[in-house]
Formats: sequence, C-alpha cells, structure tokens
Amino acid sequence: MGSTLKSNSQSYRHESDSDAEVSLDTSLYSIYTSDGTLDVKGNPAIKSSTGGSWTTICILGCQMGLTSANFGISYDLVLYMTRVLNQGNAKSTTLVNVWNGVTNLTCLFGAIVADSYLGDYVTSGTLCIIAFLGTVLITLSATISSLKPTPCVNETSVCPRATSAQLWFFNVALYVIAIGNGSQPCLVAFGADQFDENDKHESKKKHSYFNWYYLSLCLGSLIAGLVLVNVEAKIGFGLGFGLSAAIVGLGVVVFYGGTPIYRYRRQRHNPFGEMAKVLVAATCKWNVKVPEDSRLLNNENGQDSTNQWCWSNPHTKRFRFLDKAATVTGRDWSAVTGRANPWRLCTVAQVEHLKSILSLGPIWASIILYGTMFGQMSSFFVLQGSFMNTHVGTFNIPPATLNIVDVVTVIIVTFMYQSVMMPFMVRLTNNIQGLTHLQRIGVGQLLTVLAMACAALLEWERLQLVNPHGNAAAANLSVLWQIPQYSLIGASEVFAYIGQIEFFYDQAPEGAQSFGAALSFSAMALGNFLGGYLVTFLQSITGYDGNGGWIPQNIDHGHLDYYFWVLTFLSGINFIYFLIVASSYHYKQSQVDERTDDA
Repeated sequence: MGSTLKSNSQSYRHESDSDAEVSLDTSLYSIYTSDGTLDVKGNPAIKSSTGGSWTTICILGCQMGLTSANFGISYDLVLYMTRVLNQGNAKSTTLVNVWNGVTNLTCLFGAIVADSYLGDYVTSGTLCIIAFLGTVLITLSATISSLKPTPCVNETSVCPRATSAQLWFFNVALYVIAIGNGSQPCLVAFGADQFDENDKHESKKKHSYFNWYYLSLCLGSLIAGLVLVNVEAKIGFGLGFGLSAAIVGLGVVVFYGGTPIYRYRRQRHNPFGEMAKVLVAATCKWNVKVPEDSRLLNNENGQDSTNQWCWSNPHTKRFRFLDKAATVTGRDWSAVTGRANPWRLCTVAQVEHLKSILSLGPIWASIILYGTMFGQMSSFFVLQGSFMNTHVGTFNIPPATLNIVDVVTVIIVTFMYQSVMMPFMVRLTNNIQGLTHLQRIGVGQLLTVLAMACAALLEWERLQLVNPHGNAAAANLSVLWQIPQYSLIGASEVFAYIGQIEFFYDQAPEGAQSFGAALSFSAMALGNFLGGYLVTFLQSITGYDGNGGWIPQNIDHGHLDYYFWVLTFLSGINFIYFLIVASSYHYKQSQVDERTDDA
C-alpha cells in the first residue's frame, strides 16, 4: 500500500519547498482517499462526497432485489416443477440443486471479468440487467399457455408432463438468471471498495459492511418468503415470477442511481495473467534448484508503483516449487532487448500472490459440504414440509414459507452478534473483528451438523406416524416442528456464510478481491452439485427392485430420515477436517496485526 500512497503523493505535489509539500500532502490525505480510488470523472475520490455507508445502500439495494427474485423463484422451484411441469421429486430436486450450483458457479465468471477487464461497476451492472431479462423469460414460461403443460383436471387424472420444447424454454430462462447472478462477488467487492482501509474510521465500518451485506440478502429472502412465495401459492406462479422481475428491475435502477457518488478502482493489471506467468515460469524451470537464500530470488518489488502485483510481499516457504519462477538463470533474459522474459522470470511478489490463492484451497474445500447442507432448505426441507400439516389455525402456510424462519433467525443473530457478541470478543481478544474469520466459519459449520440431526429426528418421528398402509397420518404433525432446523441453518449463516465471504475477500491478493469473494460462492456451487449427485447416488443403491428407494415420489413410503442422517455424518466429518486445516492456516500479515485502538 505504501507505493500507492507514494504515487498519490507525487501527483498532488506543487512546486514549493519540502515543508510545504509535507503539509500539503497531509492535508490532501484528509480530503482524498489514500487507497487510489477515483470518482466517476476519473479524479481522486474525495472522502466527504464519495463512498462510505450511503453509497453501499445503492449497492445493497440492488443485491436485495436480486436476492428477492432469486429466492422467490428457487423456494418454490421444486413445487413448480412437480405440480406445473409434472416432473418427479428426485428429478426436480436434482435440477434445483444443479441450478443453484450453476448460479453460484457463475460468480467465478463474473469475478474474473471484473478483476481482469471491466471492473466491478460495469460487470455488476451488466450482469444485473441479464438477471432481469432471465426473470422476464421465466415469467413468460409460467404465464403463456403454450409454454407449459395443460393443467390436471383432478388429482386422480394422469397429468401431462412438459414437452421438450417447454422444458427447453424454462431451462433457458433459469440459466439466464444464473448467469446474471454472477454479479454477486462483484457487488460484494464493489461495496467493500467504498471504504478506505487506510482510514481508521472507515476501516471499522468496512468490517461491519459484510454483516450488513448479508443482512440485505436476508431482507431480500424475507420479501421472497413473505410476499412472492405466498403470491405463487395462492394466486399463481406467473404473477409471483412477474413480481420477481419487477423487483430486479427496480434494483438495477437503484444501482445505477448511485453512479455519481461511487468510488472506483483503476484497472491496472490482469491478476490471472500474472498467475499464469508464474505457473509457466515455474514449469519451464522444473529442474532448476531454488537457492536456499531467498534474497537471491528475483525480488525487484516496488519498481513499478502503478502495478499492484509489484508491491512488496514477504517470501514464504510454502509451495516451494513456485519459487522456481523467481529463480534467476542465464536463459531468463532476451538477447535482443536485454530484459527479462516475464514468462520465465517473475518477482517474489508475483509468486507469493499465487501462493496466497493456493493456500486458500484447503479452507475452500471445507466449504463445499456446507453448500450441500445449505441447499437442503430449498429442496428437501420444503419437500418434507409438504407432507406435514401446513395449517396453523385458519391459516395455511406454504411449505417454502418456513424459509422465513431462517431469515428472521439471521436478522436476530446478526444484530446480537454486531451489538453484543462482537464488542465482547473485541475486548476479550483485542482483535477489531472479535472472532477471526476462521473461528466464525467453524462455529457455523458446527451448527449445520446440529441442523441436519434435527431434520433427521423430525423425519424419523414423522414416519412413525405413517400407518402400515401408507396413509398420510403423518400430516397431523405440524410443519412448525421444522422451525429448529431452519433456525440452526440461519444461525450458521451468520457465522459460516458471512465469515467465509469476508475471509476470502480479505485473504485474496490485491486486485483480485472479486475473485476472492467468488471462491466462497463457487464452493457453495459445488456443494449444490454434490447434493444433486448424492441424491442420484443414494437412489441408485437404495431403489432396487422398483421400491422407490429412500426418496420415492411419496416420501411416506421412503426413508428421507436416512438421507438426513447421511448428511449429519458427512457434515460432522467435514467439521473435523475444517478444524485440522484451519489450525495450520496463516493469515496475511495485515490480518494478524489488526488491533483495536485501545490495545
């Protein structure tokens, strides 16, 4: 960061004596941001008129709109596929898991485009517009009669399934929405960029920003659960999906409304191109011996203050193979230009940036199974609830509405963590964040183990009420008994989900923060893919002789409780793995040294 300050200082200086220059620089640093961000006109950003909490309202408002639409569609997607498109339970839940996975996986695409080419602002706005177009398409799929099967005459009749053309149009709409959802990590990083880390006051706000970011997701989910799901259940899917499209459109307008007051980072390099150079250089010199003295490596950091990848970065002994890229040999220089070939000789800083990405791998792997557990709320939790008593007095609660419990829990626990737990932990640990990122993730992962166990116990109890003839006597069990499992998932999100987003953003190399945030979403994506594969695998080994397996069309005849016990076991093993890899992880120096002003 020092080189950036130096660069800014040079651009602000006027011709005068040295004492006046120092005074001027100090004055300008109190007016302008010191992290190199610019205003919409390309000038150095002024703190008082750009960035800060007010600008994040526009960004989080857009994110809330995207989340409302996404959850408004995904919460009832299983029911839409089984009751409107007339697809099977296993096929529908697998498609939902795959779609959720692709939706999160596109975040990597968005992050790479943002970090390498277009920047967070342009990428976020463009992808949000694409998401809006996708919601319009799915609204057409649910409203135009030729794009959906003929409705069933009654419950006993054979319902016609959707044709290939109808399924094709429906899937195109879904995956256009998935592409648009790639804006998520860009919005996260763009919002975090509105705070100057070199300013103590703004730095504290930046740590709270990630909690408010996730709170915006929960408010969007709350709108989906309270409004959109009920509209879809009581009026129709067409109107519900149409409202989703309108909300996304409003979010896009709000996002662009903040354009004059945003802070923007200048695109200076392609971090993924730099990573590729390190890999190629190390591979080309696979047989070169790395010197024991790291001072002999190509350590020309800081020569180019405009390139973030040249900032000083201390050498580490991890991934020693990559040090070959910075090992100097006689073949590294061009005979024509006399300069080093960048594909054969890299700096220590470039090597260490790639190392920092690779060191996130073990933690990233532990997030995958958490994504599988998280995905149960929009699939098997809803399916389980649909076979329970959904009436509370005179009110009928659509099974997907129970996702509100998750949202309310997140809101309550977030406020408790922000106002009670975090201040207490700050005083206890002298760390400005209270719990470290990995500690938060660990607490969240433990809560998911308990959530899956609750779901398994509830399903076991429900199946005990099913009589031998398979009649739905279990429907007398109130759907409200699902509240504990939804609440535990909600509490886990405050710790694990928020913690992992902030962890990957904070630990990613400079200039690749969107990619860092996308790592969290990509792990969740693979978790959804794994969930779909797990269902298919379990059905293949339990559905012999045509008995329907653990998850038949009528789950009263199956063993969904066994499936939940498998998830409980897997999440427990994953928690132990996380403890092992987290205990050996070393934070970036800035993370270790963060302390409160009172320390």
